[in-house]
Amino acid sequence: YFPTVTVDNTQLIFTKRSGTGYMDDEDLVISHFKDDHWTEATSISEKINTSFNEGACTISADGRTLIFTSCEEENSMGSCDLFISFKTGESWSKPRNLGPTVNSIYWDSQPSLSADGRVLYFSSNRPGGHGGRDLWMSKYEKDQWKRPVNAGARVNTSKDEVTPYLHFNNQT
Repeated sequence: YFPTVTVDNTQLIFTKRSGTGYMDDEDLVISHFKDDHWTEATSISEKINTSFNEGACTISADGRTLIFTSCEEENSMGSCDLFISFKTGESWSKPRNLGPTVNSIYWDSQPSLSADGRVLYFSSNRPGGHGGRDLWMSKYEKDQWKRPVNAGARVNTSKDEVTPYLHFNNQT
């Protein structure tokens, strides 16, 4: 679940749960579109997938920046936080927590990057929202992510807003 497709439509990244229970391990897996079909999904990286739950990700247009959710991780600020990893060659870097500027002591999850990779949308139940879970956005300026702002009442309601998803096709 929580699929995302690369801008060139050749890679599908999604969350895989190892069992049927809510508390079973979740990892990010990837499938490649080759010869008119999708390959069997495999772990995206041993550096990304751990004994904690990783899932709900977004990937930059160039396929080199991955932002994902990790829950109950050792250096998490809240129940779930947003982490970032960079791809060099075919290897992903050790993920790092986006830190207290973006993450809160609350649930921060389900990221989605803008086409230019400079705006990060995500869902959170942090204070200052319009409902239980709202959509928030953080801008990347001067080599850092800025403090998130609520996407506002035109987007958020008194209910839960979750799973923002932006996909940009390079063929349009």
